[in-house]
Amino acid sequence: MTTQSKAIASATKSFFVDMLVRDIGVDGAILDLIDNAVDAAYTHHRSDNGLDSATIDVTLDPDRFEITDNCGGIDIETAQNYAFRFGRAPGFNPATRIGEFGIGMKRAVFRLGSNFRVTSSAPETRFVVDVDVKEWKQDDDDWTFPMEIGAGQAEDPGTSVVVWNLHAGVSDLFKQDRYRSRMLREVADRYAEAIKSGLNVSLNKEPADQRIHTLLEGKGIRPEHQSEVLLSGGQEVFLRIIAGIGPDRHPTESGWYVYCNGRLVLKADRTELTGWGTVEPGARGVPVWHPQYGRFRGFVYFTSDAPAALPWTTTKTEIDVSSAVYRNALVKMRAVIRSYAAFTNELKAETSEFEDSSGETKRLILNAVVNARFKAASDVQIGKFQIPERSREVPTTPPSPQTTSIQFQAKVARVNALKSALNLRTNRQIGELAFERLYAEEIG
Repeated sequence: MTTQSKAIASATKSFFVDMLVRDIGVDGAILDLIDNAVDAAYTHHRSDNGLDSATIDVTLDPDRFEITDNCGGIDIETAQNYAFRFGRAPGFNPATRIGEFGIGMKRAVFRLGSNFRVTSSAPETRFVVDVDVKEWKQDDDDWTFPMEIGAGQAEDPGTSVVVWNLHAGVSDLFKQDRYRSRMLREVADRYAEAIKSGLNVSLNKEPADQRIHTLLEGKGIRPEHQSEVLLSGGQEVFLRIIAGIGPDRHPTESGWYVYCNGRLVLKADRTELTGWGTVEPGARGVPVWHPQYGRFRGFVYFTSDAPAALPWTTTKTEIDVSSAVYRNALVKMRAVIRSYAAFTNELKAETSEFEDSSGETKRLILNAVVNARFKAASDVQIGKFQIPERSREVPTTPPSPQTTSIQFQAKVARVNALKSALNLRTNRQIGELAFERLYAEEIG
């Protein structure tokens, strides 16, 4: 005889919280909370003047984390039924650019500390959610957060999130000047598009500066700019790829920059993830990144009204390589890398010919690069990457006397003994003397 029953499969809060924060670091938690404010800024502050009136202030302190914005606030219905749920509720489809998965704020505050308070003022209402996470985790049956609701006209609607009783590692990070400086640069990079549109973001009262990506353009020099509309799950995704010759003073900034709805996901990537050192079926291989390509700058922009159609993961710091949209873009990115590699090879060949001819050949490519001027990547017109064709002229005048270098290795002790015996000071003097004596002996 059998009876029907049920086995409990519900998660405990402790397990759920631990798993929720396992794959996100402190940086990611901070950026998740800024994402929410940026989304609100685009929703409530977009105007002919861009985001000039929107402000986001972040405070990193050993005793607390705080982010405050004036970006419109959260209305009561959204707060009660959606904002604090774990995951996107069915039928809830807000017009967001960045937020999509419905876990950002909760995961972020759990990752940072043991207490948090969310205060939000919409045009006519306000609420406060104040939670002691350790206490909240004791009751596995109640998954709600306590909320105080008030009324009143808000002069500058917005939201504040404060986290205290920070976890030990978080507090230690926030003590470091170097960490705060690095995070300020990270914020400037990640939200460059929003800042360019006028958004004011500060960290510990210091504003995030505007990042402007530039590429060389001039006579015979033109960056790549291509665009296409792709489909992902029936949703349109607008793809733009802009690439070319960037500044030569920061080779560590070389690589691909990948954005999803204006949010930087990959920064200066030089790995197989963005096509370097890969081979695709039926096509030529792509070289591994090398300092020879130190001036390469490539920018990939994915834009969609449906954030779920974009090729990013929940942390928004990684690319979903299984995305058909991204695989489509990757084919184009590889082709751009090959074009840029061909440019550097042509420049090297031109330099060698110039040296071999004692300066008699023309340096068309180098002169074009030197005379080109930097232009904002966003202002580059549609077109293929171009450089001047290398000169194929043969010098008509006899080459002037040429010199070249001869290099060889010898044991240090023997070299030093020769310098002492011959009263010479440098290795070069020994080499020159050795050549002259050998030439006199063999040639005369």
